[in-house]
Formats: sequence, structure tokens, C-alpha cells
Amino acid sequence: MRVFLALVPDEKTRTQLASISRKLRSHALGGNFTSTSNFHVTLVFIGDVSEETIAKLAALVEKTQFFPFVIKTKQLGFFATKGIKDILVWNIERQPDLSELQRQLMSELRQMGFVLEEREYRPHFTLARKVHFPETFAMDLEHYPAATLYMKCDRMSLMESIRTNGKLTYREIMGHTMESPSTRLMKKK
Repeated sequence: MRVFLALVPDEKTRTQLASISRKLRSHALGGNFTSTSNFHVTLVFIGDVSEETIAKLAALVEKTQFFPFVIKTKQLGFFATKGIKDILVWNIERQPDLSELQRQLMSELRQMGFVLEEREYRPHFTLARKVHFPETFAMDLEHYPAATLYMKCDRMSLMESIRTNGKLTYREIMGHTMESPSTRLMKKK
């Protein structure tokens, strides 16, 4: 199974992501745009694991604690595949709680024996792959008028990446929703 840890958006955020995706698709000459159900923010890509390993990863998700926080998008841009800038992303502003959660997970996974890629963490939503735009549009993409998107992050998910009838699908294997400090106080009363 090919798995990763992620923050999955709520329906309101998915709707906003789908809206900007449709607008950008209207300018594209081609590409594979992310389906609405697949939007997420990757925390750690783990890769191929056995069925037995899933239970260990699920336990990690269950025991990981963080206070809910909010992330916000910044400019649109591209990531490169083999030197070609063809992955359209909506970058996420650096946020201390997000960075700390990602570092914590990387550390825990390494202690569990996982070998993970060493590269800078650049949080983002992937909007399309193998995408290309007219050159003048692509050159000015980071100035495209996209309203800032805010997303509450209170649920971490262990996700599986599968292909069904040739279609890439991300499926939640297991998730854990965090409580805010105020919710915890209310429950104690």
C-alpha cells in the first residue's frame, strides 16, 4: 500500500479549492487536474508499506496530539518534475504549528525505522499535474487573482493512494480529530 499522512480539508475548503481549480482549468492547454475529493496537504509521504505496518502508522496517528490551527494560502506556483515545471500548486504560508507537526511526525517515523526523503517541507495544495498554460499566462501565474483561502487544521489522516480504473484516488485509512483547548475545558465542566 502506498500511504502518506495528511491534513484533509472540510467541505467549505474543498469547494473553494474546486472553484479556483475550475478557473485555472479554463486557461490550461492541458493537464490532469486534481479531483475535489483528492485535495489535501501532505504532512509526510511514507511510500509503499505492508499491511502489518498500517497498524503501527494508525497508532501513530491516534497518539499524535496537536492543538487545532489555521493555515492560509499564498501565491500559486509550480513544482518541477524532472526539470519541467508542470505541477500546479497553491502554496501555503509558513505556519509554526504546521511546521512543528510535520517535524514531529518525521522524527517519530524515523524512530520507527522509516527511511524518509530529506528535503525542505513546502506545504501546498496540488491543483494539477502535467499541466501547461499559454506561456504568457504561466509567466504571470503567481499574480493570478486568487482570494486567500483559510483552512482549520484539526484532523490528521493516514491516507492511501490507489488507482481505480486508471483514476488516482486518495482514501482515508484512519483519521484522528483534535480538540481545541476551549473544547477540552467545556467537557471538564
